Amino acid sequence: MNIYKLIIVLFILISTNAYSSFLEDFAASTRALGNAGQADLLNPGASNNYYMPASLAFNETIQIEGSSFVNLYNIDPINNIVIENSINTEDGEEKIGTIENDFSSLIINSVHLCLPIERINASINLSLISPFPYAAQFDSGDPYTPEYSLLKARPRRPQGFFNFAYALNDSLSFSLGAHLGAKAESNIFTKAAVNNQGETTLYTYASGAGEVTPKLAPVVSLFYRAEKWSAGLYYQGEMESNLKVDLVADEISTGIIFDSIIESVLFYDPQIAKLQLSWNINNRFKLHSSVNYYLWKDYQTPKINITQLAVMTGTYNYETLQLQNSISAKIAVNINILDNLIYSIGGSFEQSPLSGDFSKNGNTIHSDTYTASMGVNLNFRLLNYDLSASAAASYKMLKDKSVIKNPGQENGQDGRKIGAPGYDIGGNITTVSLGLGLSI
Repeated sequence: MNIYKLIIVLFILISTNAYSSFLEDFAASTRALGNAGQADLLNPGASNNYYMPASLAFNETIQIEGSSFVNLYNIDPINNIVIENSINTEDGEEKIGTIENDFSSLIINSVHLCLPIERINASINLSLISPFPYAAQFDSGDPYTPEYSLLKARPRRPQGFFNFAYALNDSLSFSLGAHLGAKAESNIFTKAAVNNQGETTLYTYASGAGEVTPKLAPVVSLFYRAEKWSAGLYYQGEMESNLKVDLVADEISTGIIFDSIIESVLFYDPQIAKLQLSWNINNRFKLHSSVNYYLWKDYQTPKINITQLAVMTGTYNYETLQLQNSISAKIAVNINILDNLIYSIGGSFEQSPLSGDFSKNGNTIHSDTYTASMGVNLNFRLLNYDLSASAAASYKMLKDKSVIKNPGQENGQDGRKIGAPGYDIGGNITTVSLGLGLSI
């Protein structure tokens, strides 16, 4: 049994993680963070490749935009709840404890590139984003106690977007592209020796093989610009990247074989439909607004599922998620303080994809969020290059929600569920960002 646990730990350590999108939950660039996570459709920058790539078809210069973000988490602890009962302990005794929700801070870097092709009125656009100093972090969370699965690890992974934008005329353009993902499968076999004694010492050894297959999700956008306003439609397909490991452990001295399949959804991005409008009110004020619709029908938590093939008992999932398609609404105002100095202020509402009151089996939790943001952007010229420097910050607050667990354990026995008698959902996330843009 100890050998099997060791292999599980090794599997977790070598896995790469990616849940849902930092770009969607926060922003793709510093400028966008100040706009409540939206693009500027009146003066498109390279980071529009994530929000509305078709708007870059009219670009005539090479644009590079880089940003760094820091997320600081302040999620309320969950005190004095049941953390053990008969479903996760051998003796079945109830244990009371606390979930600290002490999330580590997150550093993210993004870079966006727009390359115009003037001869055909088009552009090629690339966006890359990655956490620092890790390429990715994996944390499936505790399979039983309350977990903010949609916050804890979902943005801690690299992402890539590639789009081709083409102008049909002076006002109308479209784009086609892809969101890049991956699927990983591997087989691991080990001969395990446990505390063997005698004249001959036996040693543990292992072998493994695997493959990573790229996955693509379609990205399509349509953009229209007029004299005083611009608008666009955007669609991003579903992206689910998962990991599957066929794990066999053969204990040498006893011949006992542990054989199982370990599966986990490494990340999930729902289908996204977006409508955005930018309006030039006058020379000093600009308005940006958008509505987003998310289809979550195939979302799964990142919990690791184990399928029994020999000896080992497989995972039993007591949780049934209550999913709903969700919306978000965003609005921001830009104020031209000077000709080259722009101040931004905005706000947004994001509906949670998890519905219900969380009173039944399971402890994957979340709530609606409200975000306030502000930023400043300075345009200047240096060494014959057009540059822009940006700073922005946002404050995302989870809507307070009280959970009261129903009587009875998850397996139907008398007693109390994990999470009983209940707890409060709440907390906030502060994001700060610095960015630099270059136009050649």
